[in-house]
Amino acid sequence: MNNPSKAAVVAKVREGAYADLARAVFGKDVFDDSDAGFGKLMQALAAYEGTEIFHPFASTFDAVLRGKARFSPLEAKGFALFKDPKKGNCLACHVGEPKSRDPKDWLFTDFTYDTLGAPRNAAIPANAKADYFDLGLCRREGLADFRAQGFRRRERLRRLQGSDPAQRRADGALSAQRRLGQFARRRGLLRDARHQSRALVSQRRGWKHSQVQ
Repeated sequence: MNNPSKAAVVAKVREGAYADLARAVFGKDVFDDSDAGFGKLMQALAAYEGTEIFHPFASTFDAVLRGKARFSPLEAKGFALFKDPKKGNCLACHVGEPKSRDPKDWLFTDFTYDTLGAPRNAAIPANAKADYFDLGLCRREGLADFRAQGFRRRERLRRLQGSDPAQRRADGALSAQRRLGQFARRRGLLRDARHQSRALVSQRRGWKHSQVQ
């Protein structure tokens, strides 16, 4: 995600954990030409996305929606927290239609971008430089705007056991689902507190709330 060029993608794979596997499948010269190498890597990605793990709407959650399975007591409690606007409020970003039993109404993303304000991940070498910042969406051509810095697409949450967004969000700084959930909740509480304090200031000073957003 957010790679500036084909060459950047090929370079990352060449230096990463899948390099030997790519050479075994496509030949030892797979990384010699960026355009050709990128095409072969896309073939591998397409093959992976065609496997069973990517079958649409085939999760336990989808089976529950269709009436073919039931949540465990702990899962039911978690889903209630997920939907409750006064607790998890996860639906604010990971959208779904609470009254629908159709999995297609539960995409768990609105396909917009967000910045979490998460801590820097010390395991990423570039973060050792104090003046380095991951620009996120801002690195995309035509989006060189400071307002887009650090923004990433809101992750879908289906089938976490096979593809864990917590490993990708915030550059992996929040490396477990529990830590990611705790961070999101605390972040929401702080945001709500700021919102309430600004509203109170507005009320006391006779300002419109939009003036202190």
